[in-house]
Amino acid sequence: MFALRWIAFALLTLPLLTACGSNAVRPGSLPNSYDLDEVPLEVAAARDELARAEGEDVRFALGRLDIAIDTNGLSNDQQREIQQLRTRAAQARLQELSGGEPSRTNARTLEAIAQLELPGELAVRLTVEAASQWLAIGERRKSYKVLKKLDEQYPLHAERLAAGSILAEAGLSLAYDTGWYGLFFDYAALAPDVLVYFTTNYPDHPRGPEAYLALSHRHEENRRWDSAILNHEDLILFYPNSPEAIESRAHVPRLRLAMLASPEYDRGVLVLARTELDAWLADNQDMGHPMEASVKLDRLDCIQRLADNDLSVARFYDRVDNATGAQFHARRAVELSRDGGDIKQIQEAEALQAKVAAEGTTP
Repeated sequence: MFALRWIAFALLTLPLLTACGSNAVRPGSLPNSYDLDEVPLEVAAARDELARAEGEDVRFALGRLDIAIDTNGLSNDQQREIQQLRTRAAQARLQELSGGEPSRTNARTLEAIAQLELPGELAVRLTVEAASQWLAIGERRKSYKVLKKLDEQYPLHAERLAAGSILAEAGLSLAYDTGWYGLFFDYAALAPDVLVYFTTNYPDHPRGPEAYLALSHRHEENRRWDSAILNHEDLILFYPNSPEAIESRAHVPRLRLAMLASPEYDRGVLVLARTELDAWLADNQDMGHPMEASVKLDRLDCIQRLADNDLSVARFYDRVDNATGAQFHARRAVELSRDGGDIKQIQEAEALQAKVAAEGTTP
């Protein structure tokens, strides 16, 4: 019964929705259609309204022409003239609406005009302006959906820089929005869809680094370390000379360390993290970068974990009477612990080294 009620509601409201979309282009005071002999007078009226281009004139001109173009029996010359005038009217309407205060009504009107049979370049400009107005009134997801549909229709359109800027702003605004909607859902959870679409489809956009960082931080908040690392690595790959790339190069080894929760660390990951931290310091030390102190702390953490790993392995070899292995790992644990600077760890490593060395010389 509930489903049937919704179906009935949808059927009843469909004509209303269609009418709203039509009225966005055709003022309600105009008729739904013209007779063929009425078309010349309506076209002349529209031409006069376009010449004045004041107040409601442009809206009525576009409406008259949109109705006229659907009239049966038009000659080729009439169709060509009406289409040319309708394109002029759409351009004038775009200029009029883009110069006013952004609103839901204006955004919908721009979308409706863009759906008319117009030159592709004009349709793109209308749609981008609609998306801009949706964003301006806080409808971030709506602006994203409008532009995604535009990209599907015109993949190589000429307004990609402007469209990308709108997508980036929509996604970043969501990513850092601490508010909630629908009582239980946070706006920030909507950001990844927008930002992933933006970074995938606008890989060279100047705001790409910001988007990658926001995605990484979102994944990090959810403890999705691998995904966070991948976003940082993409940022470094696509924007190697950006200030954000320096930040990402510092974040990647820190996230690798965050992934290793067990005392029996994956030594390969630790070695890789240390290599990355050493490389960062080699390139940026003493440059006044705000992350330098944290990178140095991460390096000490990494080295101390490597020392712990060698201590664990040395004890294992000691238990199974492998003196060579025990001595090698104990010696390396001493070297690493001294580099790491933890006094307690240094003492522990030196004590183990002395023990296995003494056992190795016992007949």
